[in-house]
Amino acid sequence: DAWRAIFGSTGLDLQQKFVCSCGSGVTACMVALALYELDHKTAAVYGASWAEWGPDPATPKIRGNMPDGDKKTGYTAYTHQL
Repeated sequence: DAWRAIFGSTGLDLQQKFVCSCGSGVTACMVALALYELDHKTAAVYGASWAEWGPDPATPKIRGNMPDGDKKTGYTAYTHQL
């Protein structure tokens, strides 16, 4: 129930497909495991993650602010569309 509450608070639709990524792939594995525990057995991990995707000028990126948390940390999220 704790994982469901955490993911539910993000506004993510758990019925959608997920590709988890992070800086190097380590945190993405933990997120995919949490999704697996929520019976989302098809979450994928992009192993090269941001370390590969980010520096490549040919890869599409969308820059946007993280809801709520960005006001505290100044963190800006980047994502890619599949």
